[in-house]
Amino acid sequence: MPYQLVKFTCKYCGREYRLEKNAEEHEKKCYHNEANRACITCVNFQELNTEPVNVGYIKVVNAEKHCILGLDETFDDNGCTIKSLNNHCDGWAKIQ
Repeated sequence: MPYQLVKFTCKYCGREYRLEKNAEEHEKKCYHNEANRACITCVNFQELNTEPVNVGYIKVVNAEKHCILGLDETFDDNGCTIKSLNNHCDGWAKIQ
């Protein structure tokens, strides 16, 4: 017997939820929501210029993104750098 499946999708990133309430909560903090002023929607979030690395016969380029202002870096208890995406960043600037 066929059944109907209802799903709710984040309009910013496409993540799917079974409950509308969960989708709405996610949208409030979604990194792709420009209203949250997150790293992903910021002009300062850019790719590192990295050199290709040979892995066997294949050249691999690590195209990691980071904040050019360094605002995506936080530190753990040992003083090691952790890259993290932020919401409501003071250095956020809109992509033109």
